[in-house]
Amino acid sequence: GYRLFVDTMLTVQREQIKKSTALLESNLTTDEGRRLLALLVAARNKYAPLLDEFAQLINANQGEQAYQLQETRINAAHADYIAAANTLIDFLNDRAKQDGEDAASEVSAATWTIIGVSAAAILLALVIALLIIRKLGSQLGGEPDYAADVAKSIAGGDLSRAVAIRPGDETSRLAAM
Repeated sequence: GYRLFVDTMLTVQREQIKKSTALLESNLTTDEGRRLLALLVAARNKYAPLLDEFAQLINANQGEQAYQLQETRINAAHADYIAAANTLIDFLNDRAKQDGEDAASEVSAATWTIIGVSAAAILLALVIALLIIRKLGSQLGGEPDYAADVAKSIAGGDLSRAVAIRPGDETSRLAAM
């Protein structure tokens, strides 16, 4: 029972480690990341056979030899494996932090670009609006409200109303009234 349990657990863990290693390998894009993963795999390849040997000694009821193996080789191999894993983890954390900072910088640059383009568009719209207002004002010969008021007076039959126009204006709607 116990032997089968240990063998099963080791098999499951090895499969999980293979999958995790393959995933890391496919996602690491830098030489340094690949180098650190290779160090982790090398440390794991030294550590895993020692675990098998340890399990065999335990299964053979050789507890003293298993203890000696653990003290003389397994603990050191485990420490190397953990150190390699921590080094890779630190590298990945640093990369993630740098990637986050790079992304934030790109977002900031894009934000300022959008603000600049929006400001230019607003300024252009204001200039166009002013040109339209000016053109309409010259065509009407005065303020739109004043021109509308004069037109209402004339439409209402009041032809005696004086119409104020700019000096020299002979082409506007107010000059025509």
